[in-house]
Amino acid sequence: MNDLALSTLQLCFTSMLLVTLLNSRREARRQRRKAPYRIRKRRGPLRKERLVWDYDKWHDDEFKANYRMSKDKFRELVRAVGPSLPGWTKLSRTRQAAAGGNPISVEIQLSMVLRYLAGGSYLDICRLHLVPHGSFTMIRKRVVRAIVEVLDSRGTCEFPLDDTSKLQKITEGYAASTNGVIDRCVGSLDGIAIEIIQPARRHAPKKFRSRKGYFAINVQAMCDSFRRFSFVSVKAGGACHDSTAFAQSWLGVLLREGKFPAGFYIMGDAAYASHLNLLVPWPGRALSCVKDSFNFWQSHARINIECAFGILVRKWLILSRGIECELEDAHMIIRACFLLHNFLLYDGEILDNEADIQRDGGCSLQPTFASECHTQPHLDDHRAVRSRGLKGSVYRDLLTKDLRDAGMLRPGKTAADYSVFE
Repeated sequence: MNDLALSTLQLCFTSMLLVTLLNSRREARRQRRKAPYRIRKRRGPLRKERLVWDYDKWHDDEFKANYRMSKDKFRELVRAVGPSLPGWTKLSRTRQAAAGGNPISVEIQLSMVLRYLAGGSYLDICRLHLVPHGSFTMIRKRVVRAIVEVLDSRGTCEFPLDDTSKLQKITEGYAASTNGVIDRCVGSLDGIAIEIIQPARRHAPKKFRSRKGYFAINVQAMCDSFRRFSFVSVKAGGACHDSTAFAQSWLGVLLREGKFPAGFYIMGDAAYASHLNLLVPWPGRALSCVKDSFNFWQSHARINIECAFGILVRKWLILSRGIECELEDAHMIIRACFLLHNFLLYDGEILDNEADIQRDGGCSLQPTFASECHTQPHLDDHRAVRSRGLKGSVYRDLLTKDLRDAGMLRPGKTAADYSVFE
């Protein structure tokens, strides 16, 4: 009996030894398969070192060339949008560190997005700021949304619809450049096509294909004589006409309903329909002396929006090269660029090279005064004109009359150059 028990114990011991040996060999094979991960783990935790933001290492001109603003404005923007971003408070940074990663500071997040809006590639941006590529899209969406919400809540880009004193202040800039004749203008209106990638099928891509062959968003905007935007609409696609795109905006609805501030008007080009508070050029070619003079001075006031678009696209190059992201994100990026334009313009920070591009809204054009023109005979112009400009506007008629009474002609022209005066 003892021999049987001893044999049983030996068999059990042998079996356990074999099982242990098999398990150890199996574990060894499994560890050999995980050898790369084990070796990488021995080198230490995989936590990338973040860029330490240091303002003093940047020269002022170099900083402005890269991020399109001075260091002081960058600090101001950090203080404004910082509370809306993770990594602003010590508790937020502690939570990010506890989750197994190094926190990305607010300065780095904002600098990445500003460099992206200025035309940089996300590949270079991630390498410069030591941030993985997978985090860039999340950071871009978060920062752009914060910029739009914060600056929009501050009224950085708004039209003072119910504030007559602010409207009167806007008119002073236009009056200063026209000898006080155009003294009720509160904005210059126009549209710009911002190129984007083909939208998803749910957005009906045909609505965004512009006449130039690429997909775009028709942005309607209005600015004052200092090139500050007071109205921006990104509702329409690139296939939409300027007049139709403006009619879809809240300002276009306001004009149709007759709720625009009385006594004021805005300037637009021939693409828009003439309205009581929207002055467009007189249609036709062989215009009379006073109508041609009105078209010149109306264009002189309207060109501010063209200059504003040029400054905007020159500074934020993403608007000229094309926005490569989803449609909703493209709308937010466009709004952020317009808001940043105003944010910098209020303190005089227009372009990287202010010495080359100066404000010429109040350009010193010397009008030709023609006191003898009133004796010229009145002749009618029977040329075919576009119906969009035929609709009457009381303010356009009055302004044309004021220019005639002031004797302000197109510079370089005299009454003898026209066959028709009235």
